[in-house]
Amino acid sequence: MTDKTSLRDFCADALRFFERQPDVKQAEVFASKNRLDVLRLSLCSNVPSNGLEETKEHHFSGYSVRLLFSNKKNGFAKTDTDFSRSTFDKTLELARRNAVADPDFKSLPAPSKQKPRFKPVVDCALVELDFPKAMDAGWNTLETAASDLLNHASAFNITGEIDFSFSQMGVANSLGIRASESNTGCVAHLTVIKEGETDRSGVAQTSGTRLKKLDVSAMAQTATQNALAHQNPSRIDSGAYDVIFSPNAVADLLVHLFDPNLSSVDIGASPLSLKDKGKKLGSPLVSITDDPHLPDSIASRAHSDEGIPTKPQRLIDKGRFARFVSDDYYSSKHPAARAFNGNGFRHSGLSRHHGTSPGAETTNLVIASGKTSDETILAGIKRGVYVGRIWYTYPVNGSTKFDFTSTIRGDSWIIQNGRKTQALVPNTVRINDNLQTLLQHVFAVGTNPQTITVWGNDTVVHSPVLAVQNVRLDRISKGIY
Repeated sequence: MTDKTSLRDFCADALRFFERQPDVKQAEVFASKNRLDVLRLSLCSNVPSNGLEETKEHHFSGYSVRLLFSNKKNGFAKTDTDFSRSTFDKTLELARRNAVADPDFKSLPAPSKQKPRFKPVVDCALVELDFPKAMDAGWNTLETAASDLLNHASAFNITGEIDFSFSQMGVANSLGIRASESNTGCVAHLTVIKEGETDRSGVAQTSGTRLKKLDVSAMAQTATQNALAHQNPSRIDSGAYDVIFSPNAVADLLVHLFDPNLSSVDIGASPLSLKDKGKKLGSPLVSITDDPHLPDSIASRAHSDEGIPTKPQRLIDKGRFARFVSDDYYSSKHPAARAFNGNGFRHSGLSRHHGTSPGAETTNLVIASGKTSDETILAGIKRGVYVGRIWYTYPVNGSTKFDFTSTIRGDSWIIQNGRKTQALVPNTVRINDNLQTLLQHVFAVGTNPQTITVWGNDTVVHSPVLAVQNVRLDRISKGIY
């Protein structure tokens, strides 16, 4: 089984089997086939290392079923790797055994009247990946970074990863849904550390849907330049500062603090409620869209994993909350919310995985660009901080509040009189604030958006810089740094 047509045919064939069972009222079959090639990079000047430290190729495939039985219970079961008809009986019995009563689960999704509006990229170079040739991307990354570092550093550490993926899915159900899709993608992350009395680090990344557009040399140059630029870093005292959040920092905030709240409202674990449409969440300068059709993004999709054609949805419109994202289950459970049911996905990294039921997930969170250049924004700040990277971002004071904490990492700068004057010592300042307050205090939005993938998350963020007034920053580790 090597293409999406085969998966579509398999789903239709398997569906006929499950529909013939006397106790099955409705059936859905979802099948996926994925390949992930990984290059792990590690080059250390003072420690024995191989450069291209690890190469591996993962293959994972299979199918799953969701069955609504005549006793009103619904069951889920999966089978890995084996697509043969001989597995159908066992899968059926597993679904029966796993069946539970859920009064809110009344039906599987019905076909949409909307036709697919997006054609996903399927790059032949990634479908038929020449892995030895792909390894050149790893060596090019290391060569570019190391050649720059050798002129400026006696000791350094270069680590990173490059992933290449090809994912296929097919889905069919008793109500008439028939859909299949293939997607390709590649993503690279690199960390460069100039070692010394005080280590200096720089990070960069790149991603896309076509192999030939993966510019690892530019990524390596950016990471190296960021590390070398951090000369004589300094500290700041606790206080309220005007802050410029880089696209990387904005992405970290959104995937850890905003995105989870869009799908956890049903269980009361979100500061948002189903009645919050129109609620002021941010400055009129802030608009955020979930855009599954963003060009050249590894998260763009033509169909959900329930077979619903996707479409862009405005989540925050000029500062006001517009809508949640939803799969078919929650859309049916809360009809008053009028949530679009096309965000039911089974994401697993760069892939779509048969091993889970669909859940409400975003694709590409796109922050609308503003009208102020990054240079003009910087020039207007007399006393502030440019936050390049953050980590350990998580909610505090309970999941029903927007309060959060996050620690500022490298690629961050102290701003004085409109200039980046000194690098900020990493891990010495913590942001203790509130996401809603932060969004409401946005006073400028940049004009140069970047596409950011956050490690360990399926959602991609496309964002310019955001300038925010009066962000609470607290100095930490006073006795260590």
